[in-house]
Order: sequence, then structure tokens, then C-alpha cells
Amino acid sequence: MGFPIRLKALLHRCLASLLFALAFPFLSITETGLAIHEALTSPGFNPKDEVCIVTGASSGIGEAIAYKLAAKQAKLVLVARRKDVLEKVGAKCRSLGASDVRCHVADVTNEDDVKQFVVETGSHFGKIDLLILNAGISFGLYARDCTSIEPYTQVMATNQNGFVAGIIHALPYLKKAHKGRVVGVSSLLGLVGGPTRTGYCASKFAMKGFLDAIRLEEPSLFFTMVYPGVVKTEINRTRVGPKGDLDLNDPNIMMPDEAADLVLDAVERGTRDQVFTFQGNFMYFFKDVFPRVRDMLVAAKARKMIKATEKKE
Repeated sequence: MGFPIRLKALLHRCLASLLFALAFPFLSITETGLAIHEALTSPGFNPKDEVCIVTGASSGIGEAIAYKLAAKQAKLVLVARRKDVLEKVGAKCRSLGASDVRCHVADVTNEDDVKQFVVETGSHFGKIDLLILNAGISFGLYARDCTSIEPYTQVMATNQNGFVAGIIHALPYLKKAHKGRVVGVSSLLGLVGGPTRTGYCASKFAMKGFLDAIRLEEPSLFFTMVYPGVVKTEINRTRVGPKGDLDLNDPNIMMPDEAADLVLDAVERGTRDQVFTFQGNFMYFFKDVFPRVRDMLVAAKARKMIKATEKKE
């Protein structure tokens, strides 16, 4: 009884693989054509006097994005939990030329906080042109070491729930803009799994699923997901759990300033996905076609990273 079912499943897999191989040239040409059309028809985005919300704006990528938007005279709404640090970022944004700067101390795990800064912004300015959802925390635990789902609940509350709440409450104001734009800051681990990062990967994969679906529901808006690799931020400080400390002094690690440039380039082009680094783009294209090879490569890199940090301990 089991053999015919197994044979049928194998046959489906083989036929689907064969069909994919035969259709690959046509699909590649079609996808490339659609990407070119998207790039040529995008209205572009000039931040000057546009209403831009940036969460996680007190450090890292969010802080760097805030400075670049300020230099282009945007109207900025900066959101983070640490009031003193956030106000320093706001002061620098004013000195760089932002046409307006408002600082909101908020915790994105609290939906009321999210609703408040979104509604206050939308009500005051009448619209929201750009919503950059950058707030997030990391995760560093083996699933086998967890005795409850509390660590997972914690990371999902920030990375996924805060992300979804921001978009849901901002939708009416994004639609009042000429072409409202939403950017989610994910990670390469939002495309592939990684050991000690199960909670982080789950939250980032969830972000992608939500954005892929709402992109179809709201075709009048631009939705962009960006996938950074390792960037020199405060990610070690925000991590839930003790595993997987990253060596942020590695000279090959991307700096927040470069990451911010890539994010804003994606905004200006209106692209749906912005994957950082050549290695990341390579993984993006073959991750689902060759899942076993993907897992082998990711596992090898993760083992190397974990061994390096364990030696330091």
C-alpha cells in the first residue's frame, strides 16, 4: 500500500522538476522582463518634505537611514524605546537639514504604542509617504535548550507583531500619499534557516509571508523587503539567549551607512526585494530549487561561526 503512494509522490516530484527545467528559460526571461518594467515605470521617490517613519531609529541601520533621509530634507518621525539616545538622533537629524523631526518613544511589542505613533503621524500630516519598519531583536538559543516558548514569544512580539501592527494601522494614511511605500527590514535568515536562530528565522519568515500576501491585497502601494547579512549594529545586545555571538569587528562586515544606502536605493526604485551582498543574492535565487545544497552550505557556515565564538568564550 505504501509503495504506490511513495511512487506517486516521487513521480510528482520528478515531473515537477522536469517541467521546471523545461520552463526555466521562459520563466527567467519573463521575470527579468517584469523586473525591468518595474524599474522603468517606478515613479521614484524624493524624500524632500515627505513624511517618513523609521522604527528602531536609535541605533544601527535605523539610525543611519534617519540621517540619510534628514540630509534629503524629509519630514521624519523617529521611533525607538530609549528616549535619551533617540533624542540625540533627532537633534542630529535637525542639524542635517530635516524639514521636520518628531521623536516617539514606543515599544513595538505594544500595539497601543504602535497605533499611537502611526495615528498621530497620519493625523498631523494627513498622510504617510514612507514607513520603514526596522525595529527588531535577535535570538540565540538551541530549541532543545528551551523549556517553554517564552523566548519565541518575545522575539515574535518584536519582529513580527510589531511589523504587522505598523502596517495595519498605517494603511489608511499610506493610501492618502501619492504612492505610499512600506519597507520591512528582514535578514538573510528570513530566507534560510540557521542553527541557534530558530526564533529569529521564524519571525523573519513570518514577515515575508505577511508582506507577500498584503502586496497582492494592496497593489496601489509599494512593499519592499530588504535582506541584510551581518551588519555592524547592536544585534548582540538585543539577542534573546546566550548563543551565537557575532564578531562585529570582522573587517568584512557591512557598516550601517552602506546598509542604509541599499535600503533607500530599494525605496527609490520601488523594488520588491533588496538582498545584500553577492553571496546573499546567490542564495536568494537557488534556495528553494536546491534546498539540500542550501542547508549544507548554511550549516557549514554556521558551524564555523559558532566554533569561532566558542573559542573566544
